[in-house]
Amino acid sequence: MAVLYQSNPNLYNNINREIPLSEALQYESMDELRQVMLDKEIETLRRKGYIDQFNDLEKRFSITTLTKFDSWPTFIERAQRRNLFTHCDGIVSKQYLDSCKKVEFKFKEEPVVGEQLKIGSSYLFDSCHLVTEVAVMLGHTLWRKTIPNNIESADTHLSELIFNFLHMEHWGKAITLSKFALSLPKISTDQISRIFTVNYAIALKAIGKSNPAKNVLDGKDWSAATYDFKLAYAVLTEDFIQARSLMEKIGKNGDLIQELAYHEWPLFRDFRDRDEFFEGYSAVYGYKYSSKLSSLAEEKKAEVEETDVKDIDGN
Repeated sequence: MAVLYQSNPNLYNNINREIPLSEALQYESMDELRQVMLDKEIETLRRKGYIDQFNDLEKRFSITTLTKFDSWPTFIERAQRRNLFTHCDGIVSKQYLDSCKKVEFKFKEEPVVGEQLKIGSSYLFDSCHLVTEVAVMLGHTLWRKTIPNNIESADTHLSELIFNFLHMEHWGKAITLSKFALSLPKISTDQISRIFTVNYAIALKAIGKSNPAKNVLDGKDWSAATYDFKLAYAVLTEDFIQARSLMEKIGKNGDLIQELAYHEWPLFRDFRDRDEFFEGYSAVYGYKYSSKLSSLAEEKKAEVEETDVKDIDGN
């Protein structure tokens, strides 16, 4: 929040806080005074409930879509249940029920005042997922609103975040954030838009939704795309013979794909089990995939051993 204000000084004009002249004169500069005002404003915002916080942010940043996402009612229920366990051992209160009804949250079985709620492992895991989702979407929405000339950096950050979730096989987070990325009103380049699309398809296919993944891909025209993107399309649509051919056309270094990509990218997760992949890899690099895999494993082992030695030596 502080970074957003500092990046756009005009937002200080929206701070509705009065400071007595006697207090203002204690500070040596306007910058110091502004920082104090900002700190107090942020503290005031933090003390509000999430519904009021989001309403305040929408007004402050002139945005009407901060709560317009499918999981908003669930997010509020999770936040309110957290409050119940923090302050009253999970005992349902009228405030909890009223807050849930305010955002039209649908209970499977609506609890009653005085009932003690529970939090199982599935509920907790889903809640962590949801907090991550909301934090990223909120942060990126405000980032793009307040620093519009920084969209390329924002897109790069979001793309790397989605890639990391794919790499960790956190498919749900990757799907949610890919949908969000593709719904953004402005994406910096066609290339990053295609990367968002491919990553979305990777996550969908990983959970068995091959047809929806293909539908996502077919929403774009790939005929004029680079060989790198055509390879991604071929792999995800299981045209493995074409994928092998494209590997050879790309060669050792493509626009996006380098040798390590074949070892590390989630895109090639299933393709790496195919004969077409091994054949294409050998044709491009002149040696077997397995030999390079062994070499990478040895390098990683050496790095780990070196780190262990440094830890023991204290250096």
